[in-house]
Amino acid sequence: MGLQSAFFLTAFAVLIVAAVVNPFWGIVAYMAHYYVWPEKQWWGELLASAQVRVSLTIGVVTIVSTVAHWARLRERLVGPLLHSQEVLFWSYIAVIGLTEIWGLPPDPIFQPSIHPLDKMLKIGIFSFMLTHIVTTKLDLERFLWFMLIVGGAYLGYLAYMLPASHFVKGRLEGVGGPDFSDSNFAAAHFVVMGILGAMLLLKSRTWSSRLICLVSGGLIANGLILTRSRGAFLGVIAAGAAAVVLVDRNIRKHLLWAVPVVAIGCYSLTDDLFWERIFTMFVTPEELDASAESRLEFWKVATQIFFDHPLGIGPGRFFGVIGDYQPEYAGRDAHSLYFRTLAELGIFGVATLLALIGNAFWVLRRCKKKAHNLLYSPDLISTAIGLQLMIIAFVTAGLTMTMTYSEELFLVLLLPACLERAVDYAVVTNLRTNPLSGQVAFGGGPLHLPGEMHHGHPATLRV
Repeated sequence: MGLQSAFFLTAFAVLIVAAVVNPFWGIVAYMAHYYVWPEKQWWGELLASAQVRVSLTIGVVTIVSTVAHWARLRERLVGPLLHSQEVLFWSYIAVIGLTEIWGLPPDPIFQPSIHPLDKMLKIGIFSFMLTHIVTTKLDLERFLWFMLIVGGAYLGYLAYMLPASHFVKGRLEGVGGPDFSDSNFAAAHFVVMGILGAMLLLKSRTWSSRLICLVSGGLIANGLILTRSRGAFLGVIAAGAAAVVLVDRNIRKHLLWAVPVVAIGCYSLTDDLFWERIFTMFVTPEELDASAESRLEFWKVATQIFFDHPLGIGPGRFFGVIGDYQPEYAGRDAHSLYFRTLAELGIFGVATLLALIGNAFWVLRRCKKKAHNLLYSPDLISTAIGLQLMIIAFVTAGLTMTMTYSEELFLVLLLPACLERAVDYAVVTNLRTNPLSGQVAFGGGPLHLPGEMHHGHPATLRV
């Protein structure tokens, strides 16, 4: 066993052992596995040969630890046991299950290796632990830094080091875990990590943390450019435009010099092939390349499928059903989060997805108001803005890439629940330290603080 293999395997073993003491480290270990996928790395050949299911091991240990520490975890939860984002997410999973009942029979030739419903149930279990463990400002900050270092800097480093065999038609493929085998999703991931890095940079108080953000940003930008994704480029434009609107005046003035510097740095990493692909987004229909033109055809077929099956054809069925409409497209994807969801999960699926996205923005807006009015915390406000931009990048990139069952999309959509719980816990802690008369509205509803009255009647402070 080489030194690098020993380091990574030891790190996973330490995280799993630490998860027994604190389930937070189980969350970290799970995300590390999701980003890195050790069984598919050369240094993880020992795990692959021993047929050790690392993800299952991490999941079981984290579940057991969560149950064992539930009393302590429950004390940190303010408001209802299930956040509104969780309710919507489980509704989305329920729609997937229902389309299994009323959808079309699966085509045995075009079935995904992992059934979407099985995958989403696994995500649901992990998300429940995530939103009930990462519920304080400290844990959320640690989790976001971990995402940047492993999901951003390390995957960016891998993208820089991968050999030519990982490039298909000049585009980087297979940089990380199972969701990243597609270059388009890897690109969307790098955009989100870049936003996360910028957010943490603005919040950093030390030169060491700023240096980590800057180095991570360079690796992330290089990885993004190597994917040559047009959808991700749209996400960058949308998030950049939104940032000008969402950030406050003090940060906005820094954009005047920061944006040109970042643009020049990124431009120096590009080549002619990158810009040839990007410019195909701004041409007439007659000048569209084959990839872009076929996407329009896929979306037309997806719309036809929806009109014929408004309740959805069932998860994973699009690959086979599209061939019934256009035989030459059999086995092809819709290449759109919204059109794939529309065809497979029908009106209920796309409505629930849009509600999940819309509610995420509503929750983050609420978090900003609480952080400003009750905590006066610029850090939490910046976190809320950063999550808004991350979601904007994802949902914009989803216009031209499929994320209907992609894990990271839903984890990012559930992070607002973690943030709101962290904000609410900070407010309650602050009220206990500096008692105020009244009640405070958390998660859209009032929370009565015991023993506190105003002129003999409960007073409510709503934010």
